[in-house]
Amino acid sequence: WTGTDLKYFAGLVVPPEGVGSTVVFETLEEGKAGATVLTFEPTPLDPGLSVKRSYFVFLGPKEPALLQSLGFELDRSIDRGFSWVSPLAALFERALHFINQFVGNYGVTIIILTILVRLATWPIMARQMQSAEKMREIMPRVKELQEKYKDDKQKQSEETFKLYRETGVNPLAGCFPLLLQMPVFIGLFYALQSSIDLRQAPFALWINDLSAPATVFTLP
Repeated sequence: WTGTDLKYFAGLVVPPEGVGSTVVFETLEEGKAGATVLTFEPTPLDPGLSVKRSYFVFLGPKEPALLQSLGFELDRSIDRGFSWVSPLAALFERALHFINQFVGNYGVTIIILTILVRLATWPIMARQMQSAEKMREIMPRVKELQEKYKDDKQKQSEETFKLYRETGVNPLAGCFPLLLQMPVFIGLFYALQSSIDLRQAPFALWINDLSAPATVFTLP
């Protein structure tokens, strides 16, 4: 299938099943405009005969439940980021919708979900903090070695790694927890970017649309 879409809406055309079809993207104006073209395999016809094609057309909001109910994997029109983070984004979308059923304010829902995510990733973050604390404790000794062997880089590296082994410090240990957390927060980012529930959803004070940048005031 093919079509065109905005951030929260889409116009999609699905060809009939069982008929060989191809979708190609054609450039109309370089860097400015293009078109998707839906083509079918040629059908041989005897004189006087014709062929009719029936299309399924969707014009509407990109609501995950609605698109999934229609089939054809139309929910893939929702931008949930990279394929490896898409399941997490979809999970956070459902979590947002579920929490908001009890809260009734998507701004508060986002705060609650963010806190829950931080609590879930706390063990990983705690390890990262512990590793950073150990590194901070031995940094004076590392600097002493750097100063002592500043003219011998190989000896400097050997003594530094020896210090790491003796103190049980892994200089890369602080990076791994951060890498483990990244998919979670990228998934949350895409969920907040693509969720139609946030469209025109008010929070408080001047924030009356959580899908748009907050405007504090407008310059004359």
